[in-house]
Amino acid sequence: MAEYAVHRLEVEIGSLAQQSVLILGVAYRGNVRETAFSSAELLRNALLEHGAKVFADDPLFSAEELQALGYTPLPMGIEDEIRAIILQADHRVYQSFDFSRFERCQVVLDGRHALRREMIESLDIRYITIGDGNYVSPMRETSEVHAIFPVSEEETA
Repeated sequence: MAEYAVHRLEVEIGSLAQQSVLILGVAYRGNVRETAFSSAELLRNALLEHGAKVFADDPLFSAEELQALGYTPLPMGIEDEIRAIILQADHRVYQSFDFSRFERCQVVLDGRHALRREMIESLDIRYITIGDGNYVSPMRETSEVHAIFPVSEEETA
């Protein structure tokens, strides 16, 4: 699923090379301070393999703990560099997360179906989810992209 998530972002904003991406939640699941079996590490590694600059936020861990786990905590003042955000753990605090701070963010990938689409889209940020029926797979032999599942007419126009 990590490669799938990265591909979904690339379909939305193009190459992730040198693009800043924020992972929300490194914990295994929402509101539980545990990283065992978390897909955040796989996600971080896939993003890095695609050249992204990856930052992490998790209210259950201090900046020092995030660093010890191998993540780069989001420093204050670089919110305007973030181009994509991925919700990986659905902590309650993310329900009131201030997405408006990320003025250059183009897409939020809600991996837990936990955020309010209307709130994200009201900020002129594209909202996508895992399993939304818009799976697009790159053909390995060519650079063309083919839809595996039907996509809406709006997205093909």
